[in-house]
Amino acid sequence: MKKQWWLILGLFLLVLAGCGRSLPKAVEDQAAGQNLSDFEAINAEEAVNEAGLAAGLKAGVKKAISDSAEAVAEKVAEVETPPTAGLPATFDQAMAFSRQAPFGQWSNPFYEDACEEASLIMAQKFFQGEPLDESIMKVELDKVAPWELKRFGENLSVDTEKVAIMAREYFGLTAEVSTEVTVEKIKKELVAGKLIILPLTGRDIGNPNFTGAGPLYHMLLVKGYDRDQFITNDPGTRLGKDYKYEYQTLIDATHDWNGGEIYNGEKVMIIVKKM
Repeated sequence: MKKQWWLILGLFLLVLAGCGRSLPKAVEDQAAGQNLSDFEAINAEEAVNEAGLAAGLKAGVKKAISDSAEAVAEKVAEVETPPTAGLPATFDQAMAFSRQAPFGQWSNPFYEDACEEASLIMAQKFFQGEPLDESIMKVELDKVAPWELKRFGENLSVDTEKVAIMAREYFGLTAEVSTEVTVEKIKKELVAGKLIILPLTGRDIGNPNFTGAGPLYHMLLVKGYDRDQFITNDPGTRLGKDYKYEYQTLIDATHDWNGGEIYNGEKVMIIVKKM
């Protein structure tokens, strides 16, 4: 009978142990080390799980914040990066200058309208590394005038296509007429070692050195830029060397001759370089 009692007791204890909640070894060790009850051990396990969850949430939040910060930084960079990224902030090409009316002979009809030819002469002398002053400008203008009259039947105000032809055939330059008249395009071409000739509504560029209202149609040579202005050699005035115009002033005033209907003329420019 005593043997049966011990057998029953053993079975009872075995069942009791089987119905108990199993704990992770780490929690059991913790509970054993601290003399915890089963209830306290369960709370300890939950605390461990909660701590793990909190750590995971914290890591997730930190990553989300980091990712968001990177995304914001990229957007800010896109906004702050100017379209002319990669180009120098300022750029200029040193070159000689002479006005289109040598020694102030503005009463000469050809000289008065010789801004196109004078711009090409300055470009040619620059690329060939030759000197230029008013005496040389007069000689060169007097030579090109009859050639131009024979080639085109005119030699006063001429459009950009004819100026480009004159650049190639007479002055030995490479010339391209471009309809992409933007600040970025002009800067890129200048930095590449080229020069820009712009056809303009001359009365809209605001040069105080022009006589009266200024020329209806005008061309000048763009050779560089600073942070907010183009640097030009403007042959329309004796003070035209390194003359600066605001970017948008020249862009807005750019129009081809268009047979005299200049305000309806196409926005174009001539890109010239050494052949």
